[in-house]
Amino acid sequence: MEEQYSPRYTRLDAFESAAAQAAGAVLQHAFDRLTSLIESGRTVVSNASGSTLERDDELTPYNPISYQLAYFALVSVDHLRFVRDAISTRQDLAVMAEYSVIRSAIEASAYAVWLATGGTRIKRVKNSLRLSWDSASDAAALMRVAGDDRNHLLEIEDRLLEIQAAGPARQGSIENMPSITEVLMIADRHVNTGQISGLEAWRICSGIAHSNPQVALALLEHTWIDKDGGLSRIANNVDLLATVYEIGVTYLEAALAAWRRLAENPAAALR
Repeated sequence: MEEQYSPRYTRLDAFESAAAQAAGAVLQHAFDRLTSLIESGRTVVSNASGSTLERDDELTPYNPISYQLAYFALVSVDHLRFVRDAISTRQDLAVMAEYSVIRSAIEASAYAVWLATGGTRIKRVKNSLRLSWDSASDAAALMRVAGDDRNHLLEIEDRLLEIQAAGPARQGSIENMPSITEVLMIADRHVNTGQISGLEAWRICSGIAHSNPQVALALLEHTWIDKDGGLSRIANNVDLLATVYEIGVTYLEAALAAWRRLAENPAAALR
């Protein structure tokens, strides 16, 4: 007989063990950290006059680096806030839905960390252009699927190549955007997430988001109700959820700190 799954939605006020209660406290603390970031206005950063980021923006006029960082911060905050509000409103955990959303938050913050910690202005500018090229390519492909034959990609490509040729990052190609796993590996060098890295948290979320039953059954709570009838119950793992959500918040904090560093330091201080 084929196995059947019965979902169980874990109530926040009904954790069955001291360990689960402790994990719930970790999750709530991560929610509070996000709330503090939002309410303090620290999720928005403005360029100081003469700052490193102001100079970087001048060299990336099509889609300035500060615009890219602001967008990544918006995406990360939006997804993390959605998880916080959904759980707080329902007062329970979905079986697995939160992981897809947390995955998006980690990705967005990773791109911001990767871009803002590029090291030199040349590297930051080149990485910015690579992001713009990759985004334009994806948008053009989606427009074709949607039946929109207006292809502005060539114009955008020409503009990006002009910017590259006129700036300090003229050597090499901007068409070789690294994969998200490569971006996370680099970003992990700049973010202290504890025992589990950002890449590992992203892979956990990806495995669950991609409906991989082996990952879900290995990492979530899975108990048999009727082995003969092939019926089992699957529920979220509050410890796992708290861990990856906390990493999402830590990554966001690191992204905002790196963004602020570029926006506030004089251009002469950071090459």
